[in-house]
Amino acid sequence: DKTRFCDRCHDDAGVSPTCWDCHVVPEDRPVFRRAFDEALATGHFHYALRIAPATGAQRWIEATGEVIRDEAGNPVRMAGAVVDVTDRKLAEARIREAAAYARSLIEASIDPIVVIGPEGAITDVNAATEEVTGVPRERLVGSDFAGYLTDPAEARRGFHHALASGTVRDFPLTIRHESGRNTEVIFNATVYRDPGGQAQGVLAAARDVSVLRATQDQLAIASRLAALGRLVAAVAHQINNPLAVQVSGQAVALEVLRDLRDQVA
Repeated sequence: DKTRFCDRCHDDAGVSPTCWDCHVVPEDRPVFRRAFDEALATGHFHYALRIAPATGAQRWIEATGEVIRDEAGNPVRMAGAVVDVTDRKLAEARIREAAAYARSLIEASIDPIVVIGPEGAITDVNAATEEVTGVPRERLVGSDFAGYLTDPAEARRGFHHALASGTVRDFPLTIRHESGRNTEVIFNATVYRDPGGQAQGVLAAARDVSVLRATQDQLAIASRLAALGRLVAAVAHQINNPLAVQVSGQAVALEVLRDLRDQVA
């Protein structure tokens, strides 16, 4: 029930050679014990876990080795190498944190966001894209982005324009929902590149302009109705003026006739 390592291993790790697992942080002790049991069963071991040496801060180690057996096949010891991988594990943690942060920003957007590879296949989407298409992320990723737009040829034209020029702005398209409902959008897209400057694809965001289009249509109708009203008023004015002259003339004629009647009388 005690695990012994060579002096070099325990010196580098800063732990006692008589009880290795007592220096393993409590959360990782099941990992160590599982690896120990698997080593006895398979003859090999490989694990990574955290230790808390008395000489300093918590460290990550990675161990690889094999079980040494006697002539009867009984395990007598384990031999291998233990490497301090703390720097690597910390770097991996920072990468995961950065990826999680980037994902949270993408998901925070209320606009559909889609990442498209250089060949036109979708490589990532946010929840808003799933909602506007009615298609889950698992089906969207790897499929042709143009297949979710009512005019695939026009969509590909905008995509290639973005690849060639680096950006595309206010590109009008219509997204087709799986139910058949359409959503008018304008796309803004930019090329994303690797550290060497090589284009890796396009990041595109779509702004729903359906409400805006409906408002513009209503304003256009109101404007046309207002113009029609002005035209009707103008025509009515032209019609009313001759009538006013006629009524005025009849009044003068009646006044003259009254004068003549009085004179005759």
